[in-house]
Amino acid sequence: MIKLTVSYPKGEGATFDVWLPTDPAHPGREEFPDSGHGFEAIDPAHSSLDGLQLLVVDDDPEASAMLRIILADRGAVVQTAPDVRSALQLVAARRFDALISDIGMPGQDGYDLIREVRRAESESPQRQRLPAIALTSFTREQDRAQALAAGFDEHCGKPLRPLKLVQQIRVLLDHVR
Repeated sequence: MIKLTVSYPKGEGATFDVWLPTDPAHPGREEFPDSGHGFEAIDPAHSSLDGLQLLVVDDDPEASAMLRIILADRGAVVQTAPDVRSALQLVAARRFDALISDIGMPGQDGYDLIREVRRAESESPQRQRLPAIALTSFTREQDRAQALAAGFDEHCGKPLRPLKLVQQIRVLLDHVR
């Protein structure tokens, strides 16, 4: 890998790190640095979301728009909701392949959302279980355990690593099907 860093003085731009592959012997599989926590391998077979119906719940419009772009770029059909109430209305009205929800939202949070989704599923046996991924800046092991205990199937930490999220969605849905 070659790392290219473009930096600007503080207050005059942004810093970007771009990692470029240097080993043509492995064209189908590349490794990308994981913010100093080791390396993650990205399997192209697990990076397509073609035709998947995804619901993204986030109170931050910019984060929501970014997720929509990232997921749609991989072929997903993405619906967004800014809050728990809107998300529950969408879940009641149509079928989604997966739910991706921020945890930290004002008022009702992502835990409230997933608990309500799981309650509704238990009250309606013909309703399929909705696979769900929690997005959160709380990334300790106990935070992951709390998200799973609340009813999420996966836990994805922030700052968001788009390829990891895409891979988590694929792996989660491959296990469900």
